[in-house]
Amino acid sequence: MKKWLLGALSLFLTAGMTACTNKTASSEEDDTPKINIVTAEDGYASGYATDVMRTAFFDFTVNSGYLTTSYDEYTPEEGNVFLVVDITITNTLNQSIPMFDTDFQAQWGEDEDPDAFTYSLTAYGQEPKGEMLPEEYELAINETRTGKLVYQVPANYHDFSVSYMEVYDNQDSGDLFFVYFTAQ
Repeated sequence: MKKWLLGALSLFLTAGMTACTNKTASSEEDDTPKINIVTAEDGYASGYATDVMRTAFFDFTVNSGYLTTSYDEYTPEEGNVFLVVDITITNTLNQSIPMFDTDFQAQWGEDEDPDAFTYSLTAYGQEPKGEMLPEEYELAINETRTGKLVYQVPANYHDFSVSYMEVYDNQDSGDLFFVYFTAQ
């Protein structure tokens, strides 16, 4: 799960795949908010903020995202801002799993731009501050963890996606997941 190739990401993006399965869980007898569970179909899944993305290893939800000119003591380079993504991850396996800061990538702009992506600040050597998820951590069986992923992005964008690609121990790639949202 550590790193995956941008080439694989570009292949999925340019192929224009749109297949995925959405399931809604709630009772019509109560006022419980509906939970949209998204699973991959034909290797691809896409959803929106607050959807539960169901991967082979864990469920994840991008709860929200916002733009800011500083995070804790960090400030972005000129012409950039920080995209702060609040994310929740739940281990759905019957064993602990390692997680890494490069598991989730942020994208913006046109799909054809191969440079319109980044990893969280910790992937570039920054120490986690506040509620930021660390560079590496382990999720225990059925553990849920909520934290922040902080990305440095160009200041002129407000529509983003966060993606995750399944990568198995033998380095084979699995399904690709995208969550789309507008950062406030």
